[in-house]
Amino acid sequence: MASQSLPDAYQTICEHLSDIMKDGPRPLLTKTLEKIEDSVQKNENVLIFLEAPTGYGKSTLSLALYAAICSGRNELASRIIHVLPIRSIGTDMKNRMERYVQRLSNRLPVKISDIGLQQMHSPGSPMLLKKFVITTLDTFISSFYKIPASEISKLEKYGTAHFEVPRAAIYTSLVVFDELHLYIGSRALADGRSKALTAVVACIKSLLSAGVPVIISTATLPAVIKNTLIAELELAGLSNLVVEIVPTAADRTYIKRIINVETLSEDPVEKICEVAGDSRTLVILNTVRKAVEIYEKIKHRLNNVFLLHSRLVEGERRNRLRSISEMKSLVLVATQVVEAGVDFSFRTLVTEAAPPDSILQRVGRVVRYGEDEGWVYVFPLTEEGVSVYDSEIVNKVYERIEQSTALDHTLLDIYDKIAEERGVDLLDKNYRNVLEYLDSHPSYSVDFAMKVWEAVCGFVREGEQVTVIPRQRVESVMKDRSKFSENVFCIDDKIFEKINNKGLVKQALDEKFNIIPLPKLNFNKCLSQQIFKHNILAFIVEEYSEEVGFAG
Repeated sequence: MASQSLPDAYQTICEHLSDIMKDGPRPLLTKTLEKIEDSVQKNENVLIFLEAPTGYGKSTLSLALYAAICSGRNELASRIIHVLPIRSIGTDMKNRMERYVQRLSNRLPVKISDIGLQQMHSPGSPMLLKKFVITTLDTFISSFYKIPASEISKLEKYGTAHFEVPRAAIYTSLVVFDELHLYIGSRALADGRSKALTAVVACIKSLLSAGVPVIISTATLPAVIKNTLIAELELAGLSNLVVEIVPTAADRTYIKRIINVETLSEDPVEKICEVAGDSRTLVILNTVRKAVEIYEKIKHRLNNVFLLHSRLVEGERRNRLRSISEMKSLVLVATQVVEAGVDFSFRTLVTEAAPPDSILQRVGRVVRYGEDEGWVYVFPLTEEGVSVYDSEIVNKVYERIEQSTALDHTLLDIYDKIAEERGVDLLDKNYRNVLEYLDSHPSYSVDFAMKVWEAVCGFVREGEQVTVIPRQRVESVMKDRSKFSENVFCIDDKIFEKINNKGLVKQALDEKFNIIPLPKLNFNKCLSQQIFKHNILAFIVEEYSEEVGFAG
């Protein structure tokens, strides 16, 4: 097995998981592995842009690379680090990989204990040392720039941390960035200056310069993002490492799907009730509040109606995902949490209009395996949705669909045209330079890293994430601390400030699991720093509903 080529190793996995990989090895993934194999044989490094349709099974690429390392291909890397765009899909991917590895372990030297999910409240591999690490972009970038996500509180208290351990783990890895663009957002693509993309570009340049292979795996990568990265690599003399694997027309139709598309001008509720029958229907809204509103309107009119969004506690969200996966007939009302990484298929989608990449990801949930004919209904951007997305971009998407009823990769051109019209520059050059100095100069140690982190308030996110726990869940967590991660969820800083002003947050849970009074917070300064200073694990929130979560 140690002498197997990477494509052969992938072939072996597909044979052992034949009921899942029914059509055998995916050509684009085989081609990617061939390129990596070629670079290894030539002792060269590589950056691969892998574009493959939704539902193509891209995550099995990381599985194949991990299995190859376990089987003796140590020249590839010491581990695979799979970087996800959003936190909510980490648990789903970890569970899938564990199921696959459990089955493969009878034939290959792989084991479940090699898999670690490292993100907020899931410390599965704090130093990123396991052989197959699944993590989020903010955790990865923070760890790379000398602020280990698992030790931020320690840094705040003692001014020190084991920052070189996760950096060493990253520098001896093969890194896969999954659906990277979902972290950047339509507003940055329309207006310019993306902190997330700037941090990623600086990181990738450092990785490639040090010989770390990188794969950017996506179904919907706007050209403006790819071109921004390639232009930076050209300036650094690294553009010769770039390999693009782009699907042909045959690749795009590899999974045979017939999807009918219509636009709606009226309220979607009646259409939802009309199309929901004895199959699976997905309804996606752009805000939690709107999702809860639609759910409340249809739950008494239809059978098996579920609600899923980011403001449900983790344990409940996981339970609902499990129930949804087992049911043949249901209606799922959700937000963007199902756009990527959730391996579900539905016969019908009713969705609020959204940016091009988001719409394409949502359509990727429809007859995902080519098992049936599907239907997609798109209704206009709501008032609430304007607070999330750039309305000009979304309205252009809706108009394009209305005119042609086409839902394919050509929608991404909308980003590129608007970026050109507005003269968008996505990179913050000063921020990029600071990060590059931070990585390359040993003298810029953890003290300097903390100053940068505090100045920009986190290396990646434009806003901050705040952990909250419902009042009714506090007692069980205090009795059993291991249940903490199952009983919390995160909200962004703007929502937190709003509910704080409403008096919905009066106490907090500290690191020793004591209930403490709410400290005075300055919302004009970095909130995370204040949270760590007061040793706060989570804020206790009122008005959480066990049925609909926290609407905000």
